[in-house]
Amino acid sequence: MAYVPGSGNIDAKLMIICECPTPQDVENGRLLSTARDLDVLLRDAGIDRNECWITAISKYPVPPNVPD
Repeated sequence: MAYVPGSGNIDAKLMIICECPTPQDVENGRLLSTARDLDVLLRDAGIDRNECWITAISKYPVPPNVPD
């Protein structure tokens, strides 16, 4: 299982927290790597994504919850 660490500005005034890495995040080695809507919202708010700290509750992908 792949570990995907938080990234960005450690002294950021804005922290973005997601649930867990997606398979694409694991492949790219970066959380929220395909979050284009997030990029648009940050840009519209005048916030540079590199000035944020991005992390996840779980640094490892969580398997889907499949009923028995």
